[in-house]
Amino acid sequence: LEWINQQHLLRIPADDYRAQALSRLRAAGLDPDAQPSGYADAVTDLLRERVKFLRELPAAAACFFRDDYPVDEKAAAKNLRREGATEQLAALHDALLARPDFEPASVEAGIRNAAACLGVEENRLKPLLRVAITGQAGGPDLTAVASLLGSERVLTRIARVLQP
Repeated sequence: LEWINQQHLLRIPADDYRAQALSRLRAAGLDPDAQPSGYADAVTDLLRERVKFLRELPAAAACFFRDDYPVDEKAAAKNLRREGATEQLAALHDALLARPDFEPASVEAGIRNAAACLGVEENRLKPLLRVAITGQAGGPDLTAVASLLGSERVLTRIARVLQP
């Protein structure tokens, strides 16, 4: 049933999907209309392949519309509170701060640079960054998520996690 519904969501015309998605976001109090033009559409498009039911969209999209988004405590414990997490997040912050833009390729390069400086695999840093900026353990492509959130939000959220 989940797969069938997800396939239906993927097959309906983009404008119809967006209209239904935006209605769900409004009903959940996320106010997509308060965002810059095109932002809410970009969020719903990014999440379209991840949600199986439209009722899941507000929870998946909360981090794009609010700074007080819910945090998956299990993911936070596993990633944000593990040994070395603070040092790794600080390196990610510095590497992303140094990026000339915040397009997905640039975000990826920042993650790669931080990993090289720390002597760890990039994949060791990605779950840490995802939880720090979205509160979630999974989701769409991390570099696309970070790019859509924008450098100011991403860097602020990393700094917030780094504060004791």
